[in-house]
Amino acid sequence: MSKRVFHHPEAPSDDSGVASWRSVGELERTPSFRAHVEREFPQGSGHLSEEDQKATRRSFMKLMGASSALSGLTLVSCRRPESYIVPYKKAPEWVIPGKPLYYASTRPRAEGSVPLVVTTYEGRPTTLAPNGDHNDGCGADALTHASVLNLYDPKRSRNFLRKGKKSSQREFEKVLGALAREGAKLAFLVGEDDSPTRNRLKQEIEKEYPESRFYSYEALCGEARRKVQNEVFGKGTRTSVDFSRADRILSFDCDFLGLDAIGSASDFSRKRQGGGEDYREDVAADAMNRLYMIESAFSLTGGMADHRMRAKPSQMAAVAAQVASELGIQVTGYESGKLSDEEKSELLGSAENFDSWIRECVADLKAHEGKAVVLAGSRHGEDLQRIVIAINKEIGSYEGPMVVYE
Repeated sequence: MSKRVFHHPEAPSDDSGVASWRSVGELERTPSFRAHVEREFPQGSGHLSEEDQKATRRSFMKLMGASSALSGLTLVSCRRPESYIVPYKKAPEWVIPGKPLYYASTRPRAEGSVPLVVTTYEGRPTTLAPNGDHNDGCGADALTHASVLNLYDPKRSRNFLRKGKKSSQREFEKVLGALAREGAKLAFLVGEDDSPTRNRLKQEIEKEYPESRFYSYEALCGEARRKVQNEVFGKGTRTSVDFSRADRILSFDCDFLGLDAIGSASDFSRKRQGGGEDYREDVAADAMNRLYMIESAFSLTGGMADHRMRAKPSQMAAVAAQVASELGIQVTGYESGKLSDEEKSELLGSAENFDSWIRECVADLKAHEGKAVVLAGSRHGEDLQRIVIAINKEIGSYEGPMVVYE
């Protein structure tokens, strides 16, 4: 009997359950399908062809011997070259094979730097962890943890390229010198982060090529936010948030626990515990912070929010304008651009729910004047940045958790 034949019990005639079949053939129950199921071995498996019948023991041994010889040649040709492990002639200090060595370091980024503890094995970094002993220790985001992989990326840039083809440093210097002699203007594109070595090289290049210019760019630096801050607070100023002093936080698409770092995430987490950081004391509800989040896509900060609203990026400024209106701030340009009742219903089910959400949020911000802060995502335009600055001035954020520095 074939092992593939299963004698399932017949289903009762009054059974209204859903019937299922493993294939269309089982559903149709055709004769060919039934013959295929009842046959234990495939057709022709018990018979030898004429060519197979002519095969002898001698021919079999010939084929096996040839295949063994060819496989031996192939294995030899694919074997890795032998190399010898040589010990250190002069062992580096503190390096013990198999034992990790830790370094205190920082990772530069567009909005500052991240204090880190780097785990290395024989000089190779493997793990980046936040430095909790540093005064500015603020945790490590996903980009920081992933940055160590750049060292081991096989597709990273290793050579000079010219028009997509591999070149050399000598050819690059030759072309660079020719451009300088011809009086051509040279432009160098660098990141927003700071580096003493790069600054030194920049001075040497500017001395050698006076017509050269350096330009910096970062995808997540927030040009609109920087422009508005320079206009309002002065050129070269930046803002940061002291989350240890923030009892109420309203964020307009600002993922400050992820890609939009604007303060210490560790301070936010400690304030979130309400005095029970070490779990030895009871959590005081009054000491906990409260987070309101309005965002266009789910983020790490949105996952921590007490109250979350999903809105389109094009609606952020209009929602912020309504918050400002509830605070008594006159926002010009949004009288005709206010959200309609239909748009409010799409956000929170009904216009009444939306208006109630905004009123309760504004009342909470007012009740914690001087200890509340409103944040705007760096990727949004100037309108949202200006409205948020006006709201922070109204609720006294710049005398509390919001810090302006040069």
